[in-house]
Amino acid sequence: MKLTMNFTELPDALITDLDNTLVSTKESSKLIGLLKEYKALTELKNTLDKLGSICYQTYGYPFKLIIVTGNSFDYVMAKLEVYSLWTSPTLEVIVASENGLYTQSLRRGILWKFEPSADYLRRTSDLMSYALKRHRGRFYLQGNLVRITFKALDSRYFDEELVPELIELGRKLGFELYEGGGLKEGRVGTMYWHKGDALDIDPFKGRIGGREAIFEGKSFPVRELSKEVAYALVVGDSLNDLPMFQEAHSLGYSCFVVKNHSLGNKLPPYVKVLEEPLARGVNLLLLRVLREWG
Repeated sequence: MKLTMNFTELPDALITDLDNTLVSTKESSKLIGLLKEYKALTELKNTLDKLGSICYQTYGYPFKLIIVTGNSFDYVMAKLEVYSLWTSPTLEVIVASENGLYTQSLRRGILWKFEPSADYLRRTSDLMSYALKRHRGRFYLQGNLVRITFKALDSRYFDEELVPELIELGRKLGFELYEGGGLKEGRVGTMYWHKGDALDIDPFKGRIGGREAIFEGKSFPVRELSKEVAYALVVGDSLNDLPMFQEAHSLGYSCFVVKNHSLGNKLPPYVKVLEEPLARGVNLLLLRVLREWG
């Protein structure tokens, strides 16, 4: 693994996206893909167990596996259950579902839940009503805990007809499309377009535990969890991971993308590319840490 970075301290956390970072949404729909996924994630679990033991001996607390993802909490839990990723006594699994809007530790329970503004709830309701009237049967709504997600049934129709209309109406309602930066602070929410697959609509303003908060994509959970993380390795694969990388870099964490990343020319210079895709690449990264600190 040809990475120029030398780790100056033992990481106590891995912060990672899920789909197309640890698992493939395309390959896992086929049996051969599921078998490859099983092998890679089983290897990853074994490496995390070893790293957790070293972390516990060094710091006196478990290593944290923090999954920061836009998927529904139930979907992530299904993956965790298949691979028993939470069973190690030296590993704490934290799921920041909906890009951090809802975060739960499998050891400590709910850490926070973002309460969207009334404007967000009202305007997403208007958007959903419009989509159901114009495009019924062409999409479905994912049952997420906080955000709204339109999921594709036909990827071509989704990209060419449905999403352009939703983006145009969404902008009139106060939502902005994330395209790498430059969003207005006064927006009601943020739209993330995963082409051929989904359109996520996140709230921007709301409350957490009685205090006012703004939600700036995946930077939010990284910033919140930094209160209990000393040094993390951060791994992603796509455009909506940029806020996560930017926040992580400002905290002195090390950032990586898997080989099959889709950031193109938007990849920041401080983000290193892993030579292997998906969980295989992440596992090799952690094995390198074990060689240095084991």
